[in-house]
Amino acid sequence: MKKEEIQEWILKYIKDKLNIQEVDLTQTFLSIGFYGKVARDFCHKLSSWLKIEISPVLLWEFTDINSLCEHLVNGRQKKYKVTKKKKNDEDIAIIGISCSLPAGITNIDQFWDLLSNGKESISKNIRWDNSQIKTNTEYGHFLDKIDTFDAEFFSIPTRTAEEMDPQHRLLLENTMHAFEDAAIRLLA
Repeated sequence: MKKEEIQEWILKYIKDKLNIQEVDLTQTFLSIGFYGKVARDFCHKLSSWLKIEISPVLLWEFTDINSLCEHLVNGRQKKYKVTKKKKNDEDIAIIGISCSLPAGITNIDQFWDLLSNGKESISKNIRWDNSQIKTNTEYGHFLDKIDTFDAEFFSIPTRTAEEMDPQHRLLLENTMHAFEDAAIRLLA
């Protein structure tokens, strides 16, 4: 399959599914609107058309149409040499850290307090009514405030944010908090 044929298929998909008429081949998939269901649907349909397995993760590695097509045409034939790492005794530095854990833990100090004081993070189930489903899960490790994602901050449309996997939302938030913890300013 030629690179131009794949590019043409992708541009047609964007025109038909996202109703976007003009797209620059170097524009990122994210800026076009490829996240959540759209990314999964795109990869599924492209996989079916090319008859190869394509994971949505590729859209994060090859972030625009050009680089994805280049990879699909040329990159898949490359063999990656596995090398054994040598023992490295160098110290590492953690410059930014973040977490979202049960029991309302939203930073590393709270997590350390939980561990060092032998506290429990188990709480009563408040997510679903056990009488409505067949389960006997009354207690568990539940994250707080999973419905408070700030989609506007990340420039994600509200509807798309609602369709996103909650784990993706948590990853975005925690990544941002880790940068903040490291005193790295991403937004001016």
